[in-house]
Amino acid sequence: MSVAERPDPQNFDPDDTIGDLMGRVVEDARELAEAEVNYIKVKVKSEARPYKEAAIWFGIAAVFAIAALVAFAVGITLALATLIGPLGGGVVATVLLLGAAGLFATVGKKKLEGRS
Repeated sequence: MSVAERPDPQNFDPDDTIGDLMGRVVEDARELAEAEVNYIKVKVKSEARPYKEAAIWFGIAAVFAIAALVAFAVGITLALATLIGPLGGGVVATVLLLGAAGLFATVGKKKLEGRS
């Protein structure tokens, strides 16, 4: 029974048993809980939309940043290849980039530990 179909709560049937009244209370509580859940779902979806669009653009930017990093690594390797050979240039470039990745990971870890 929906709220619109339900009789006025002030005009209840005096012959209703406690069980009938408790059943109505439970049904009202269930409908209220469903309405609250639906409200929260709609609110989250409406507030998350701008973040979703921003995340898509950040994802595209990350793809281009990775491509630029690969180009940079190739450039370092080629530049060092003239000095220490192709294998040496690749190894040095790899070590430099892994060192930078480790540094950034350490900073990120410290930021997470600082929040807790």
